[in-house]
Amino acid sequence: MSPAQDSIAGIGCDVVGLAVLQRQVDSSFGSHFLGNVLTAGEIDRCGRWHAAYAEHWAVKEAIAKAVGCGWTGLRPLQIELTSPDAQEDPRGWIVEATGDYTWPHGAHLWTWQVSTSLSSHHALAFVIATHAARQERENGELQAVTQASTKTATHVQPLPPRERGRPRGPIAEGTSR
Repeated sequence: MSPAQDSIAGIGCDVVGLAVLQRQVDSSFGSHFLGNVLTAGEIDRCGRWHAAYAEHWAVKEAIAKAVGCGWTGLRPLQIELTSPDAQEDPRGWIVEATGDYTWPHGAHLWTWQVSTSLSSHHALAFVIATHAARQERENGELQAVTQASTKTATHVQPLPPRERGRPRGPIAEGTSR
């Protein structure tokens, strides 16, 4: 039995402390750490901005949780995070499987919705994966993909933004959830 077309395949969330990640990156093994969790393209796009490293790492951790296997059967370097036009929309994430890898449960074929948030102390990533037909760019046009391929790219529309710093819900200021 195949999953329903738009059914949720997985949900993942992760929070990365910026200070902790900055200490890791600035340590003597920092370049080794980055080289094991971010692709060369991701490192290039992040520059030396620690918050961008943290944001990418949080997204990858959330994806691994949504897939349901953690880092068993899936490696950070098998996931490439890009944006179709970083100048216009730095958070319009594209989730790609690198090389000829397939992810556990066929997750490289899922459609990914990615939402991230940065504060002065943390990077947060929340992902929702569905079994919906993936979208691929072909000659500048988005095309629906319904069959497996060895190189996959899933275009992700960012979740609707909200005003930064404005709390949601009935929680009174100064209290915690």
